[in-house]
Amino acid sequence: MRFLHRCAPRNDIPETPGINRGCRRRTLHASAIALFPLLIILTSITNLSAESPFIDEIGEEVRVKGAPQRIVSLAPSITEIIFALGAGNRLLGVTDFCDYPEEAKRKEKVGGFINPNIEKILSLKPDLVFATKDGNDQSVVRRLKKMGIPVYVVNQRDFTGLLNSMLRISELLGLLEEGRRLVDGIRAKKEGIERKVKTRKQVLFLYGTEPMIASGPDTLVDNLLRIAGGINVLADSPLSYPKVNLESAISKKPDVVIVTTMGREKGQGFKKLQEVFGSRVKQINGDIVNRPGPRIVDGVEELYRLIHGTE
Repeated sequence: MRFLHRCAPRNDIPETPGINRGCRRRTLHASAIALFPLLIILTSITNLSAESPFIDEIGEEVRVKGAPQRIVSLAPSITEIIFALGAGNRLLGVTDFCDYPEEAKRKEKVGGFINPNIEKILSLKPDLVFATKDGNDQSVVRRLKKMGIPVYVVNQRDFTGLLNSMLRISELLGLLEEGRRLVDGIRAKKEGIERKVKTRKQVLFLYGTEPMIASGPDTLVDNLLRIAGGINVLADSPLSYPKVNLESAISKKPDVVIVTTMGREKGQGFKKLQEVFGSRVKQINGDIVNRPGPRIVDGVEELYRLIHGTE
């Protein structure tokens, strides 16, 4: 009001061109200030439809228009993350191995984890494809990019990296608040498990028994074992996934042997393990420890139970 009073004409001063121009300039200046917030809003709305650059988890730039609505997932773990964020309705295609949650089984299938059908993917006209660095064939990723399909590659190496990946995916989908709630819940549960760990036991973790493929260093399972109070007996292996035999397994003197079920029946290899290690041999659902997704904390909880023999 003070500004308006200064610009108002006074009866005792004759109107002159100079005075009118000064008031007009100040009035225009005030109008510009008033319109500034509106300009910001309009600019934001315009940017929603413009291509926004994101850097994926292998350092590659990914450009998408707004929040992607037509998504193809090339990994079961990513499919689970997208459903956990409440964006399952945006998934148009998933791999043959995407079986959780139940709704994922009803999604259009685009082929295998390693060898997806590119023609099928293109027919779905996705505005974004998710892939993994280690699980998917990178030549497929490159072909999709050459065809103009944006591909975001995830690279989740450990528990902390997984949580960060979830946040980045949620931001890319325009669901950052949902992502924060999801991550906060998972982190709180994981920290609760860590507080329960009082002692540590030697653990041999096997992905299967025919052949016996074990978890070595720098693997997701190696990280999960530490969180759950275990010590990986093959942490000093030069290989991340070493092949072992019964004799080398015995030489490591594990307190617990954990074997993933992976949907297979118990074969001769498993029976031989039981003959040697008896009740120290435990089984775990491979999906909850091998898939870096929202259920990974359930895997940590189950590992803790198997390692320490508690319910």
